[in-house]
Amino acid sequence: MIAARIDYQDAIAAGLGVTEYAGGGRAADEIKSLWSWIETQLMSPEHEILAQRSEAGRIRKRLAAIAQYFR
Repeated sequence: MIAARIDYQDAIAAGLGVTEYAGGGRAADEIKSLWSWIETQLMSPEHEILAQRSEAGRIRKRLAAIAQYFR
C-alpha cells in the first residue's frame, strides 16, 4: 500500500523521485516494493501467455489487412 507521506511531496518539489530524494525512507521502500511486485507480475507465466495472445492478435489483424489487398 502506498501511504500519503511527506517524502513524496518533498521529492516532487525538488524535481526528484522519492527513491532519489530519501532512498532510505519508508516512502522509498513502498515504491521499491511496488516495482518489485510489478516486475514479478510481468515475469509471470500468465503474463507471458497474455503477451503471446496479444501478439498473435496483432499478427492476425495485420495479415487480415494484407489479405484485403489480394482480394
